[in-house]
Amino acid sequence: SAYRMFTSNTCLKHMISKVRRDAHHFERYQHNRDLVAFLNMFANKQLDLPRGWEMKHDHTGK
Repeated sequence: SAYRMFTSNTCLKHMISKVRRDAHHFERYQHNRDLVAFLNMFANKQLDLPRGWEMKHDHTGK
């Protein structure tokens, strides 16, 4: 679950804390694998991506 992921990952907590304090930090962390996985837990997979967005997969196909 997202809660478990957040509470067990100190790096993720740090990134989210920095982004919550100042949204400009998101640009620095937006490609971080842990942050992307965490945010994807809240995504509706039934909806199309917004215009200009693209789906990417890592080397493991995720």
